[in-house]
Formats: sequence, structure tokens, C-alpha cells
Amino acid sequence: MRMLKAALKRMIANFYIYFGYINRAKKKIIKSDSVVSIYFHNPSFKTFNDCMQWLIDNDAVFLGPGDLLSFQSNPKNTSKLKVLITVDDGWRENLLNIVPIAHFNKIPVTIFVSTEPLIEGGGYWWSYIKKALKNGYTTCTIPFLKTIPNQNRLSIVNHLKSFIQIDRESMTVEELKSIAISPYIQIGAHTLTHPILTNCDDDLVAKEIIQSKTVLDAILPAPVNSFSYPNGDYSEREINILKKNGYQIAFANTPGLIHLNAKMDLFRLPRFEILDHAPLNENICRMLGVWF
Repeated sequence: MRMLKAALKRMIANFYIYFGYINRAKKKIIKSDSVVSIYFHNPSFKTFNDCMQWLIDNDAVFLGPGDLLSFQSNPKNTSKLKVLITVDDGWRENLLNIVPIAHFNKIPVTIFVSTEPLIEGGGYWWSYIKKALKNGYTTCTIPFLKTIPNQNRLSIVNHLKSFIQIDRESMTVEELKSIAISPYIQIGAHTLTHPILTNCDDDLVAKEIIQSKTVLDAILPAPVNSFSYPNGDYSEREINILKKNGYQIAFANTPGLIHLNAKMDLFRLPRFEILDHAPLNENICRMLGVWF
């Protein structure tokens, strides 16, 4: 079944490309003066490099979050494809699979980091769930845990953490420092522990948002001013806390283009998800919003 599904997805992606959907989407995006906003998590070197090379071959202009702030006050039209690249979580493999490519091609990339894995254990909570499921220690799935009150999720995760060990997945503090000095890598906040913020009470949401910035500001050479909502979930509550605590821009996971106009909402910025190990043709379709 998995092989059949993969073959079907390849056929669909090839159809979109060979019958001109990609070229038409590209022209429409350029004409509308919009930004293609894409995000990765933990891509392979090949996946990230292939995507970047395709964008370079298509004469893309690469932007960072700061450019969106500048565009809002001083809009500039260009007849090229504009692309903004973000990466969620702070995976250790980003050091080898993303950073060198960004450096070599002079591509700005923003990496949103969850600070608890960075500083304390190195593991992301969903990885404990995956290992527990594999070994029959729990029947709770990750999608289910994303729907329940955060205190209930924490109770389950912390119980599993007490006897399950996983290898480090997150960067270390020193590794983060080493890439933060790059002119092409910007670091943003992604909460302390990566909860679903809309499942948390007011005090915890404030702690997750405010203290994640405090931790990163103490580590990095420049203050953090950008944020990515874990799982893309947010409400007006989260936006208000961000605005009051030094953040200038925030990214959701809602698919869509960023339209450079006076109505651009800098705290609800959309992004297209790029799959970490999908074939290039599928990810091309995803980058331009053509994927079904």
C-alpha cells in the first residue's frame, strides 16, 4: 500500500509539472508580488539541496523575516520569484543538511528552536511517543496527544521519559552559537517545550513564549524577534503575548502565499510545508502551492 501511494504521488507531481501547472503558478506568484513561504523540519541533505537548487535555477530571490518588515514600510516590486525559508525545531542534523547549503549559496534561513531539548535532554517529546508505540509501552498516538489538555499530555510524556532513552536529536547550545554568527542563519523562538499552545492555560502560554526568548537572548549574539507556533496552532491570546514581549513576526503552518501589501499580518504568516524526504517533483509542487 505504501509503495502504491508513493507511486501515485509521483504520477500526480509529474502531471502537474509536465502539463504546465508549475510554470503557470510561478508566473502568477511573480505577477501578484507575493512571497513563497516554505518550511522544513529535518530534511536530508539531498532534499534541501535539491529544493534550493531548483529555486536557484528558477532565478529566485531569497528573503528573510527582516525583509518582510522592510517590505511593509517600503514595498518594492520585482519580476522574480521571492522565497522565504524557515525550519522548525532545531534538529541537530540541520547542522550538516541545511547550514552548509545556506552558506554556499548565500541563502537566508531562519531556524526556530525549542529550548528545552537544546539545553536539557536533547530529545523531542514526540520521539519518546514514537519509541513507546514501537515497543508497546503506550497506545497514545502523537495526533491524539496534540488534541488533549497540555497537563494530560505532559503526564503521559513524562511517565514515558522516566524509563525510555533516546539519542540527542536537538542541537547543543554550543552548536547553536556556532551557526548563529553566520550572516545567513537567523534563529527564532519555538517555545520552551513545543506544546500545543491552544491546549495550555494562560500562565503556561506566557511562560512558553516569554522564557523561550529569554533563554535564546542569553545565548545568541542578537535578540530574537521571530516566532513559529508549534504545530501551527495559535489564537489571539498567543498573538497578544508575542506583541507585548518583543516579537515582531510570527509564522503559522497555514498553507498560502505571503502577500506584500498593507494588509499583511506579520503574526499570522502562512507557510507551505516541504516534506523531509519527499521526491523533488512533489516538493516543487508543494513549494508553489500546487499540491493537492
